Amino acid sequence: MTYKLIKDFNLLANKKLLIWLNIWGIVVFISLLIFGAFYFVVSSLSINFLAMFLFFVTFFLILIIHELIHGLFFKLFKPEAKVKFGFKSGVAYATSPGSIYPKHQFIIVCLMPFVLITLLLCGLYLLGVNGIFLYFLFAMHTGGCVGDFYFFYLLLKQKDGTHVEDTEQGFKLYKQ
Repeated sequence: MTYKLIKDFNLLANKKLLIWLNIWGIVVFISLLIFGAFYFVVSSLSINFLAMFLFFVTFFLILIIHELIHGLFFKLFKPEAKVKFGFKSGVAYATSPGSIYPKHQFIIVCLMPFVLITLLLCGLYLLGVNGIFLYFLFAMHTGGCVGDFYFFYLLLKQKDGTHVEDTEQGFKLYKQ
């Protein structure tokens, strides 16, 4: 199948965009923290160093799980595809270089970490895990999903029939 390149979104080469996305990630995180502050104050939870350590270890694990979910969906849609994981310019990533996906599949790849991790956190809450702990994890993870949300936004603006090639720097759009 032959594809014609429409646009190359090189996220890592666009330092201004990276800064902008990081700022938006922080804004989302802080907004969610402010929203949850009332509950935090009301609950009078005492924070100790062990709880803080466990929080950051758990958040690090969520970052790993987030990227593994991207990789899982790359493989579900293209079992023959190679998936690579890495960290560049302050951004953790999963990529399937050289693989081309229909727009709707790539949207799913982008959004599933947010959806599945949010459902996991909600499930843990229902099982009795501390709500404040989970809320802070949710806030940090949601802030970290800003790049995925940005890709989703860019893809929504594309015509049906658009295909997406994932790259280590971002993605390329093609039409048939």
